[in-house]
Amino acid sequence: MARIIVDPPPAGHNVLAADFLKALTVLHDGGFELRSGTKLTSRYAVLVVEDSAACSAIEKLASANLTVARDSH
Repeated sequence: MARIIVDPPPAGHNVLAADFLKALTVLHDGGFELRSGTKLTSRYAVLVVEDSAACSAIEKLASANLTVARDSH
């Protein structure tokens, strides 16, 4: 499984929550299946997808103007 982190915007938690919902929608509409561990915390959001889908999921999210990165842990 690959963890994709949605970087928190400087505007605060409300924007992060909106970005998390946008990311969920983008991935769902793109046919990606989110896995257990997908969550929103007060500091960041985590999206969990299959390893084989991580690169294309990150590209899809970036094309939707979301700042994301693959978690290296």
